[in-house]
Amino acid sequence: MDFISEEFFAARTGEALEARLRDSGTFRQQMKSLHEASKASSKDSGILKKGWKLYDRLEDEWTKYNILYGEEAYRLGFQDGVQTAS
Repeated sequence: MDFISEEFFAARTGEALEARLRDSGTFRQQMKSLHEASKASSKDSGILKKGWKLYDRLEDEWTKYNILYGEEAYRLGFQDGVQTAS
């Protein structure tokens, strides 16, 4: 599957995916729940500023991991589709 460009995957996992997520009521509800949990956590946790910086770094790394995981899952699904079609 090396013949498929990085730009193709970036396009399909970028704006096209964002549009689908915006249209998903389930995703919007999950984002609302996540926001509420985050707000409650920051209000009630008593974490100091240094602790939040460490937490933010962990969250950033976890987000990067999830992005890479999602991209690879998409690649695998696409490859399976191409193989099935051929």
